[in-house]
Amino acid sequence: MQQKIGQLQINLASAQARHKEDAQKLEASRRESLVRITAPEQEITSQNDHINCTEQEIQALKRDVHNKHTEVCMFADHLNI
Repeated sequence: MQQKIGQLQINLASAQARHKEDAQKLEASRRESLVRITAPEQEITSQNDHINCTEQEIQALKRDVHNKHTEVCMFADHLNI
């Protein structure tokens, strides 16, 4: 009986060790997957930020062109051209 209990304790310790190792492998795999998933999302966010900055620059240039056009028109009116 003692021998059987001893063997069961050894089996339990071995199973616990395998369980701990499996849990560590799963956690490492989960972290790797998370990195693979978030990297493209971060790239998309970066590209969207760049697009937004470019769109803002375009709007600023359009306003600048409009203001210059208004100035030219006012100057031309002033000269009666």
